[in-house]
Amino acid sequence: MHKLYYAVRLFFYGLEKNFKIIRFGDVPVYHVRIEAEEKYKRLNSSRLPRLVAAGYLFREFFLSRHKRYVGPVPEALYCGSTRNNEREFLFLQKLMAGTEAADLLTYAKEKNVSFYPAKKGKNDLYHIFVRFVLLCCCLVYLWRIKVNPTSLRFLIRFASAYYRLLVYFSRANEKPKVSIFANDHTDISVALSMVMKLQGVPRIYVQHAEVTKDFPALDFEISILRNKKSLDTYAEIGKIEGATYIIPREEGSASFKEITDASPDKVRVVIYLSSTFLKEKVEEVVNLCQYNADVESVAIKKHPRSQENDFSFLNGRVHVHDVVPEYDHIALVPNSSVVIDLLHDGVKVYQLFELDNIREDYYGFVKNSVTLRVAISELKDGFWKNNFYNEDWLERFETYDPSISDHWTEDLGRLRSEVSMMLMES
Repeated sequence: MHKLYYAVRLFFYGLEKNFKIIRFGDVPVYHVRIEAEEKYKRLNSSRLPRLVAAGYLFREFFLSRHKRYVGPVPEALYCGSTRNNEREFLFLQKLMAGTEAADLLTYAKEKNVSFYPAKKGKNDLYHIFVRFVLLCCCLVYLWRIKVNPTSLRFLIRFASAYYRLLVYFSRANEKPKVSIFANDHTDISVALSMVMKLQGVPRIYVQHAEVTKDFPALDFEISILRNKKSLDTYAEIGKIEGATYIIPREEGSASFKEITDASPDKVRVVIYLSSTFLKEKVEEVVNLCQYNADVESVAIKKHPRSQENDFSFLNGRVHVHDVVPEYDHIALVPNSSVVIDLLHDGVKVYQLFELDNIREDYYGFVKNSVTLRVAISELKDGFWKNNFYNEDWLERFETYDPSISDHWTEDLGRLRSEVSMMLMES
């Protein structure tokens, strides 16, 4: 009974973390999904949206056949589905090379719950009871949030993930020695984090991108952060639990010196898009860059979630890159944490917030004088011909990129020792 009580508490705690990113139902436009708006459209016209939502929840919990994870439980269980997430798992593997934990923390897709196979199974009384308890929790939580299609989608996805993981570990009757995360707010990540907490399994968080105050508080046993700015942001969000280490994803680069050089008169431009870009704005930006006599070429770097046909409206007028191009260029970027990686590689970044509907300066790069803001109206001129990226800028950038100095090596030594000791005790 005590474990059930703890599981319910962690379920609500996980919901709080998951829903913080969408402001508990006061959903930013960039989190709205068309499929959710269509699937739960009755919520928008109902005078009793919570009653309608309760019907959707009942149908989801008891009229749908639920899939379950299959396969053995690995000693090290990973969670993160994107290439950026997997990049962080390989980074952790690199950090721990040569330690007693090296073999255990060797990453493979088969150890990643995000890629686990799932199949439909028969219900028994235990599964029905768990679903009933979680349904009751969801009905209670409806009074905590603003009910709309997106918030209901978040609620159902989190509850489904939590249920699937509870069943998986109860059937397997075993648990991993350690769990590793590269995301701290998506449904599957938060659900697994809470279930690992329930099971007493230590959790390692490897931050994959920059954070804002919209993110949940940091509560992992070990957190490997990208920079001091991230640590400061998490401290503003709430009390930080566990040990934190600031370790750069790459060591110092000669490009730091190059970025402070004067910009050339003629440049190549690459537009780095978010997954929620505005087509008409992208087309306008492409046109202005192509009409600018000092722009030698213009291309697009698509977001990992975007598809090739998302750019058919450009009729092949610009090249669309899957990865960051290796040739020298300057970057036009809306709201994206790719800014820090580009600057580290010596690419001068100019932020063009009109390319999407995400809140302007979401990550605060312009506010903190790490990047320079430009407007669409400035693209017809040489907006890059300035002295913004200078020695003073390099000092400001160290808050975002610890590889500028070698202070981080002390954190690396402590991390390697801490992880090895933690795994020996588990």
